[in-house]
Amino acid sequence: AAMVLGTSVEMKGLTVVDAYTSEDGAMTLTCEQDGITVHIRTVPMKDENGNLITQDAYLGKTIDVKGIVDYFDGAYQIKVFTPENIIIQ
Repeated sequence: AAMVLGTSVEMKGLTVVDAYTSEDGAMTLTCEQDGITVHIRTVPMKDENGNLITQDAYLGKTIDVKGIVDYFDGAYQIKVFTPENIIIQ
């Protein structure tokens, strides 16, 4: 898995089962697909009106995501930098 660090990836059909927004506005989304857990981490993101996007936008929804493979706190995750890279189905 270390060989794919920094690689662009795309996953479809992830169900957001848990979510957390940190004090700075970054989110961690815990997703599942076919019994596998995938962690998504974002930078602070704003909508087209300049409002901070929080976990409420994604919790309980099915999403498609594009991002970069990253490693944080002993686990691999997908890092997302723009709201356009998280598509709600």
